[in-house]
Amino acid sequence: MIKIEELQPKLTDFFQQTIQSNNIGSAYLLYGSDGIGKNLLALDFAEKLSGIDRFNFTNNPNIFFLFPLSSEFYKKFFSGKINNEENYNFWKQLVNAKLLNQDIQNELSNSFPIESIRNIKQQIYFKSESRKVVFIYNAELLSSGSKESANSLLKILEEPPANTTFILICKNIQQVPSTIVSRCIQVKIPKPHLRDFFSQLNHPSFTFEEFSLLAQNNQSNLSLLKSLSDRDYIELVDSFYQLSNYNEPYLSEFYQKMISRNTLGMGEIIYEVNLIISWFVYLEKSKYLKNNLSFNNFQEMQLKLKNIFSEDKYLEIIKHLEKFKEELNSNLSVKNVVLNLIIQLKKLI
Repeated sequence: MIKIEELQPKLTDFFQQTIQSNNIGSAYLLYGSDGIGKNLLALDFAEKLSGIDRFNFTNNPNIFFLFPLSSEFYKKFFSGKINNEENYNFWKQLVNAKLLNQDIQNELSNSFPIESIRNIKQQIYFKSESRKVVFIYNAELLSSGSKESANSLLKILEEPPANTTFILICKNIQQVPSTIVSRCIQVKIPKPHLRDFFSQLNHPSFTFEEFSLLAQNNQSNLSLLKSLSDRDYIELVDSFYQLSNYNEPYLSEFYQKMISRNTLGMGEIIYEVNLIISWFVYLEKSKYLKNNLSFNNFQEMQLKLKNIFSEDKYLEIIKHLEKFKEELNSNLSVKNVVLNLIIQLKKLI
């Protein structure tokens, strides 16, 4: 587990002093790029505010989590969790993922329905001796749709209930309604140095140089990087080799893998594509630099790829893989997107 007090020491000190001085605001807006500790800071702050361990947040009546989900979801969810076990279990799965600092982007909607804010409003005004904490993830999406949710939240923040703190979390503060921003204590989360991430993860398989290569496009997936081994990495690149070489049995298996994962979310697929991109980025650089990677079977895989792609094609491969990611995120047919990638790769052979 990443220790946020070591990754973001100044901000953990700031929140600690805020609590010790009893100068606690009614709303905080934490913002900054992905993978820099926003969620961990929010959870750490909430633990200290409430005196409750984060892994007991799920069933605590004073802790609330709001995610951008469909209006239909919230209507069913708020009608009673006993009668809507599927909705409740899905919500609990999202909360647990956040408690474990896992990415859930692909499970979310593109706006906050008014039902989400109305229910929170009903919940937070009851009297409680304990402090109530409300997490609002992807706060920039409050401005999406009819903006009813943003206006409703603004009214709450203008006359906040006693002993309650809102923690809004977003990537881009410019997209959060300015009226809501003005009601929050704004906390910009700086990007830590990659070496700090590396020391936190204490990765058993890679040197810092190797980790730097793999983390280039994956700083929001550091938990996945920690579980990666050099063997897994080589096997992943080998799967790309099989795909590029148009291995028929493998193609069928690859389609099924992609389609099944598509129903679960695209985060891990994008993570794997980024790892393959990192391979070709390194190969491109290694044309001019001495190879200093120590992955097992690195040279063997390098030679296998050279048998089908010449060195002058590496940048084009990277371009096609980047486009592949964009098309996957556009909710196009997975099968068609994969087929298009194969066609483009075949042209480079």
